[in-house]
Amino acid sequence: TQSTWGISTPLTKMEDESQPLVGRPAPARWSQSSLIISSLCAIYFVVWFDRGLYSVTLKDLQTQFELNNFQSGMLGSAYLIGYIVTSPMAAQLAQSRAPLRLCSLGMCVWALSTGIFCLSTTFTLLMCARTATGVGEASFLCLSYSLIDSLAPPHRRSLLLGLFMCMNPAGMAFGAIVGGIGLQSNFAGEHTWRWLFASQIVPVVAMIGVLTAIKGPPSMSALSLTNQIAQSDDNIESEDDYVDVTEHSAVDHTDAEHSKESAETEHDANVRHRKSDHSEKKKKEQHSHVRREPSMWENLWTVLKNRVWVAVVIAYTLQTFTIGAIATFAIDYLEQELTLNSEQAGALFGVTTLFTGVLGPLTGGVLVDYQKRGFAADDFRGLVLAAHRLLIPLSTVASPLIALIFIPTDLAVMTIFVVLGELCTFACMVPFNSILLWVLPVSVQPFGMALSTILMHLFGDTTSAPIVGHLVDEFGWRTGMLASTVPLLLSIPMLLFSYGLSAKFIVHHPATSTA
Repeated sequence: TQSTWGISTPLTKMEDESQPLVGRPAPARWSQSSLIISSLCAIYFVVWFDRGLYSVTLKDLQTQFELNNFQSGMLGSAYLIGYIVTSPMAAQLAQSRAPLRLCSLGMCVWALSTGIFCLSTTFTLLMCARTATGVGEASFLCLSYSLIDSLAPPHRRSLLLGLFMCMNPAGMAFGAIVGGIGLQSNFAGEHTWRWLFASQIVPVVAMIGVLTAIKGPPSMSALSLTNQIAQSDDNIESEDDYVDVTEHSAVDHTDAEHSKESAETEHDANVRHRKSDHSEKKKKEQHSHVRREPSMWENLWTVLKNRVWVAVVIAYTLQTFTIGAIATFAIDYLEQELTLNSEQAGALFGVTTLFTGVLGPLTGGVLVDYQKRGFAADDFRGLVLAAHRLLIPLSTVASPLIALIFIPTDLAVMTIFVVLGELCTFACMVPFNSILLWVLPVSVQPFGMALSTILMHLFGDTTSAPIVGHLVDEFGWRTGMLASTVPLLLSIPMLLFSYGLSAKFIVHHPATSTA
């Protein structure tokens, strides 16, 4: 049976909203789902291209608008304000609205705000425009992970999730390269930076057109509810779903004298009547279920009472703290401790981050897909445990490697530790996000991803910069940066705790579920 948007779906049942989804829609036709996933990856690339472009055009903005360092910092993080405010609302809307339409609408806001940024003449306009880009990004990013995980073929699910994640470093590096070349050529004088930002609008508008043209799922709830609706008629054919047609009649053996034709006619009429009543009841139940969507507070409670999700988010936030500190201070550390100039330090950090940031998530995706082989696509406890068995060793190896970056004084030795440490750390991103998806129902996944992103930014990379900066001021570069790796080490016992919770996490297979 096919749903209204062209995706064949099996039966899905859940005992409790706090438990993971126990059945998942079969992937869409690969020709359609590949187009959706490619469009999401292209948009994510442009979003991070914008961040890289901002990093190299910042000096021009400071000069032209006479910005101080505080204003520059506010401008750089303004998108986060918009994201934090709107991402939970976008995730909530996705339960009853078409997710691809919400993505398109969000990127329309992003493109419009980028255009306003290009035309801005005051710091206030710049700030408002950059904040609005976060509003647009919110409705795109919180939905993308769940869409990719739901639409990708099961054996490629994690690889494609890794492909999406590696658009982050690839886009940022490419934006920095293009921005540097454009500023050096100075093709539009003092307005060069404006044209560079405006160039992003064209590919985004093209991707908006593609997503708008695709007939995707009518809502995120449909990814878990449509399969029940599509399967209704099959359930009616089961004998267990009928009431015995003789239970209300006093038939005894003397009735055997009735004609065979008359008995068969009565039997057929009763069966049709039972089928009709059963179908009508199922439709009413499903209709009321679709119309009654959980509130934002109910979704929040569904996510937060999931102990596996909470433990994994804490571990991910601890690792984000360390990554954020390294991203903020790595170049300054290379200049101060290894006496590199700014160009050399920037080139070394940029090249290694680009290499490991692309290869790491792809490697993590391949390893997760390999690790979960042999598990059924809807055996979510098995999948979560398999992801943990990869995530824990990767984190255990990454922790000492990252710490060793800040011990040697030889540049070649340090570079080896940088590559290996960052490779393991970036490879952790796919199993982390896979677990965060798999322990929640599909309809709640966007809300969970939005909330996890907010928490990781607020208590991870955003918090690490001032704390590690203070430690560096007090104890010096080497000690301060070594201290920044402690949260990465602390994430390991939290992952072990999460693994223990996952082993006890009851997931009912749809074939045997009695929910």
